[in-house]
Amino acid sequence: MSPRVFTWRELLQALTVETIWRLWNSGQQKNNKWLKLIVENWLDVWADWRTDLVMRGVDHQTETIRMEWDATDTSADFKFSEVRKSETPLGGEMRLRASYMNREEP
Repeated sequence: MSPRVFTWRELLQALTVETIWRLWNSGQQKNNKWLKLIVENWLDVWADWRTDLVMRGVDHQTETIRMEWDATDTSADFKFSEVRKSETPLGGEMRLRASYMNREEP
């Protein structure tokens, strides 16, 4: 999913709502009717902006994990062995064994 490109207007609306939320969380301006109207009207833009911001962080974390996994490729450690004792609908027993399972912990 590619990140959404926000216009300057949408960005300012989202940042305004974010600022108002922070004011309210600190206990200031909770009864201001103009601020309530602004949040009510621009909440959808803020939600889109905040979702996009969070998803960019998730994408970054996912890419970091993938790079770590690629650096420590352990697919060669796994050995498949299939023992067929009798006829079964699935073709017999299948086992997956990794070489690190035979090592003892220090």
